[in-house]
Amino acid sequence: MINLVFTTKNLEKLAFLIVLILVFVSIGFYVVEYSHPRTATAPQTSINSSKSVIAPKINLLFDKLELAITPQDRKIGLMNRQELCENCAMLFVFENSELRSFWMKKTLIPLDIVFIDETGKILNIERGEPLTETPTVDSKGQVKYVLEMSVNNPYTIKENDILDIPKLLASGVKITN
Repeated sequence: MINLVFTTKNLEKLAFLIVLILVFVSIGFYVVEYSHPRTATAPQTSINSSKSVIAPKINLLFDKLELAITPQDRKIGLMNRQELCENCAMLFVFENSELRSFWMKKTLIPLDIVFIDETGKILNIERGEPLTETPTVDSKGQVKYVLEMSVNNPYTIKENDILDIPKLLASGVKITN
């Protein structure tokens, strides 16, 4: 039979052991919860039928994101590029929202083309095949942003997802054609 003697010293050791275990468990939960390196979400409140609904904004983290802001930059885009890393992209930024059509003339690599409205909502994602002039790749609605990514990109975004456009713009660099 085990003889347990509850002395002050034994109780202090037990309390210290319990605190230590709680610290390690807390660290474990923190690591699991915050160890997603490629995407992060932040709550966005939207009004739907007079109820507040929290929809996550998706923050895409690219190794390199080029911004095509000027008409000349948007015209050239990713034409004549021999390659695009799987976690690289180009964001086309327009002054206003309207229906957009993209073609793959002189584009040597296949692309996922993501059409995004002014709120960051993805309207549609289409596959752009290299060196095709027709048919064009078209948005399903009025968009202000178009994101071209490698077809091997690591993301699982889909229609109706909401992208965090301010964070995307802040992480981008001026196009270097």
